[in-house]
Amino acid sequence: MNRRDIRKAMDQIHISAEMQEEMIANIQEQMLHGKKKTWSRKKAMGTAAALVLTAGLAAVPVRALVKDLVETRMEQLPKEDVEKIEHMIQEQSVEADSFSREYSDTEKERSKELWQSYENGMFPEKEIVQVDQAGGAPEGILCYIRDIGEFQLPDREMTDEELLEIIDFQHMMSYALWQGRTAREAREEYEAEQARLEGIVQAAGGISREEAIRIARAQMEAELGAEAKRKELLTDGYGGGVSLVELSNQTDSAGGGVAYDISFAEPEDDFIYEYWIDASDGSVLDVR
Repeated sequence: MNRRDIRKAMDQIHISAEMQEEMIANIQEQMLHGKKKTWSRKKAMGTAAALVLTAGLAAVPVRALVKDLVETRMEQLPKEDVEKIEHMIQEQSVEADSFSREYSDTEKERSKELWQSYENGMFPEKEIVQVDQAGGAPEGILCYIRDIGEFQLPDREMTDEELLEIIDFQHMMSYALWQGRTAREAREEYEAEQARLEGIVQAAGGISREEAIRIARAQMEAELGAEAKRKELLTDGYGGGVSLVELSNQTDSAGGGVAYDISFAEPEDDFIYEYWIDASDGSVLDVR
């Protein structure tokens, strides 16, 4: 599965991951629209969903991979708590968490601001209240209902603390999925496939990743001029920044072989410039 395939899957499932801040930002936009249009994830963790979480192909600027406060917070969660959250998600029959009501306009605006504050280290004072079933949800109290995957919101304007508790728990769920067995297996599958394609490139005397990046950036500069200087190389979860794809399976641009899939974007811009560079001769096969 290549970046293009994964982006299509992401459009459907909107999975966040605390190690992938750009994904989280996209999810936040979905979350603000309210019930049944919120943090969505496949319960069975199918191949596409698992690869979105684990192959590391989400659009994340290189600098964002430096360990941050959120990542540190997630890593400090007790292992048993992480396992319980993953089990809860897998047991739910729904494919997306919902909200009992839509956010008010002011809640939407404050949530956007608090999302950034959270990533800068502003965490809630306590964790969100959780109940097993809807019948056990205390009235007027923010809580998460485990069996139906719903955030029950109070019928009033939520406080900053409550909004932060929601953001925090979404990060916890993302992290639990990232650490799960299916996700680990998908990472291993992806790494094995990349190693296989890397062997093909080396055996054929193809160009290096560094050369492919140079060619892609030169192409972007030819198209965008000075604007290209603001674009950063997007990187995978392992810091590689480049994914190998098998042309015979992925495109009709060439009859076979392997290509480097390289993408650039600005940190605050969702628009991605994607280039496929032939690994054998460095020619530009495709621009998206």
